[in-house]
Amino acid sequence: MASAWDNVHIKQRIEITIRTPKQVYSFGSIIVRKNDGEVYFRMPASRQSAEAIRKGKPVEVVIHAEGGVLKFKSEIGAIQSGEPPSAQIPRPPDDAIQSEGKDGFYELKVEIPIQYRIMRDPVTPISEYKKGATDTLSADECVIITEKSLAPGGFIELTLNIPGEEEVSFVGKTGACEPVPGSDPPSFMSRIGYEVIKRGEQDRIMKFVFAKQRSLRKRGMH
Repeated sequence: MASAWDNVHIKQRIEITIRTPKQVYSFGSIIVRKNDGEVYFRMPASRQSAEAIRKGKPVEVVIHAEGGVLKFKSEIGAIQSGEPPSAQIPRPPDDAIQSEGKDGFYELKVEIPIQYRIMRDPVTPISEYKKGATDTLSADECVIITEKSLAPGGFIELTLNIPGEEEVSFVGKTGACEPVPGSDPPSFMSRIGYEVIKRGEQDRIMKFVFAKQRSLRKRGMH
């Protein structure tokens, strides 16, 4: 019987959350090695990651795998030296892996121009508009590429210039922000959850994503 673990591969995005009595740490990275019993990800380049990601620390893991999202709880098994170092997470039992969206979830890899501005809260802007682009898009979140890093847990007002549609705007909340490997000039990748969005705006995003999904399937690309 196939395991959800079979859908995990190198170069997929992994997000980990580490909870301490005083703080919750969230980091995003890329899987650099995977085998039947463990997965390795590149250590994020930050002082916080070096403090929080230590052997034996309990972690909540989200892997954006083939066809959906895998979620499970584990621990940091080891830290391996290198430039940069990598962290190892043991494979959990198959019945401990939560798989979401095999039928409905779809994250579309697509570059769409965006405009965004930083918000103090969901209604108060504190910056001018800046430009960027999406890396992936789904019904409830997106990943964006920007020239400047975004603070995790902050709010941004985001406008998507969806092809063939009017602009779609909403307020999002930023997750982990990491440098894009090999980008020159440097750029940053941030996952944005839809925090304040009108139902009609979200429906238009879903319509675009599902139309692209059908088109790719017809062409044998998904």
